[in-house]
Amino acid sequence: MKRIKDANPELSFNENTIAKDFIVFLNMYKSDSENTDVEDSFSGILSEIGMLRISYTQDDNGKKVEQFQIENNERDNLPGAVVLFSILNNPSYGNSISLKSLEFYANSPGSIFALSRTGLINKISDIVRENKSITFTDHGGIKELQFKTKPNAYSILDEYYGK
Repeated sequence: MKRIKDANPELSFNENTIAKDFIVFLNMYKSDSENTDVEDSFSGILSEIGMLRISYTQDDNGKKVEQFQIENNERDNLPGAVVLFSILNNPSYGNSISLKSLEFYANSPGSIFALSRTGLINKISDIVRENKSITFTDHGGIKELQFKTKPNAYSILDEYYGK
């Protein structure tokens, strides 16, 4: 953020606010199995997705430094229903969506959940298996997710979380 601000002097933000927001972000995705505080144990609500990888290095003074990385991978713990919701809730998608746009475009499930191509195809396979009105085609190398009829995004979540 500091580099962006330095490159764009017209931008203005409070560094303390950004630092606090980053801590909130980390706590949402971070799994802290050693934490004994009951309230703090609920802060890692998105940790089950397994998006955030934390590693440790040492700085020049020997101080332990946390490094954070989000890697694209298969995300086996991510429910297909949640991926389907993200597709249905995206107003830029029509009844036919290319695999490329699902993988790379802004607000796509591939971008939102840092899914690898294999992971995305696995989730699409789960979605198609569970929903008879949705197909995934590969004609002439053009891979598309197609909706015969689009389900309601929130009914997908209601059905999944109601189980």
